[in-house]
Amino acid sequence: MMENELIKPINIEVDANRQYAHQQLENNLNAQILEITMQIRNHYPELCDYLDEMPIIPNEKNSPISLEHLQSYLESLILLITNYKKNHPIK
Repeated sequence: MMENELIKPINIEVDANRQYAHQQLENNLNAQILEITMQIRNHYPELCDYLDEMPIIPNEKNSPISLEHLQSYLESLILLITNYKKNHPIK
């Protein structure tokens, strides 16, 4: 090894913080998805058929579910219930 080459230490704390933040965000998204899904099942059962038509899993085989997939799925659920409420007002 040459003298001017520096060994860069791995910053485990930063990596752990990123991993923790990622896990917290994933947990939050999953909790919101569960909450809206339960709301649909309990208050709008006529929409349950649409839940099966909205796959969260990417089309690629063995592809992990990313935060972007979870966020997109959550937005789809919100849009589904928002549009339904708009087109079917409570009388």
